[in-house]
Amino acid sequence: MGIEGVSLNRKVKAPWCPDLKPGREYAPTALDKRTVLKYKAGMDRLTLFGLFAVTAMLVFYALEARSRWFVLAFAGACVLGSIYGFLQGAWPFGIVEAIWSVVALRRWRSAAQPTSHQPKAPTPYQF
Repeated sequence: MGIEGVSLNRKVKAPWCPDLKPGREYAPTALDKRTVLKYKAGMDRLTLFGLFAVTAMLVFYALEARSRWFVLAFAGACVLGSIYGFLQGAWPFGIVEAIWSVVALRRWRSAAQPTSHQPKAPTPYQF
């Protein structure tokens, strides 16, 4: 018996696994359990990494107004998103995320520098 009712010694019809050819016989060594589970689950480690990166980007972007450290965290999440884009093969996504990380780092640096505020002139009602 194979994986969840799929016999490895019978003809396999597997629409959920594009690497398998329907109607062919697969020996137990040819049909790897991880391959079947990966296609049945629909997510591998790279996809989970991308999901984490994009979720972190969304959360830190939403929290940017609370602290400048969330801007830095957003920049880090953009770097993770860029790495994901290049690893996945979507290099335009990787480039765009790298640019966003540079923009966020510049925003973090500008928020860290103290601005020179001119002291306000006292109003007539201040003592």
